[in-house]
Amino acid sequence: MRKLFLMVFVFLSVFANAQVLKVGMSPDYPPFDYMKDGKFAGVDADVINALSTNLGFKYEFVSLPFSELETSLANGSIDMIASAMTSTPERKSKFGVSEPYFLSADMFVALSDRKDLVNKESLEGKTIAVVNKDSHQEKLANSIKGAKVLVNDSIVNAIILVKTERADAMIIDSLNLPVVFDNDFEYMSTIDKNTIAMIQSLGIDKKLDIFYTEFNSGGNIVVLFSKSVNPDFITQVNQEIKNLKTSGEMGKILAKYGLR
Repeated sequence: MRKLFLMVFVFLSVFANAQVLKVGMSPDYPPFDYMKDGKFAGVDADVINALSTNLGFKYEFVSLPFSELETSLANGSIDMIASAMTSTPERKSKFGVSEPYFLSADMFVALSDRKDLVNKESLEGKTIAVVNKDSHQEKLANSIKGAKVLVNDSIVNAIILVKTERADAMIIDSLNLPVVFDNDFEYMSTIDKNTIAMIQSLGIDKKLDIFYTEFNSGGNIVVLFSKSVNPDFITQVNQEIKNLKTSGEMGKILAKYGLR
């Protein structure tokens, strides 16, 4: 048994060192994926770095639009995806899927003085801001009776709609909570920071609160692997993700970005 383990370890070491694994990321989804001082940063970058350090493989990030990540993984342009990617039956059928390392939830956010908003049903007939077309949050908003759904291409645009009362509320992924409530706005782009600063200067920077939370059964954040990646390597990654959770290192990574 010991000999078999040694053989597997040597094989994986050779596999890991034989190539630099290309990890696809769309660095426009803080705090999970963004650029800081010209480098890839965020939860996913820290998780991949921890896995690399502990398992001994080499990697490089490849910046791609989110819509191109899965196509690039399928055609072999990249070996892995670490970009706030959720586990779905379709993805499991096409790619290798890791152990989840974060479970997201749908957060319903409105101005703190909107005491009439208490649950999902209280948004019937209201205007709701969401981020990204075809996102889980857009589908959830469209399921609410009579709701008018405003789709935005950035979380800051959704924030502005609510703060200026052009939307009654917004439904966001819990991944975005640090952007909504972090007064330092570390995870925003320069344009977004300037926009928020403008809102504050105009005196309409009203306080936001979460009034309802709904856990998303499909919100397991995972790493995806190309079919060409050895299954034994994926097994090792899965075990290391479990180790990171057990040791508390994963918790420290999440806490660094205001997540838990």
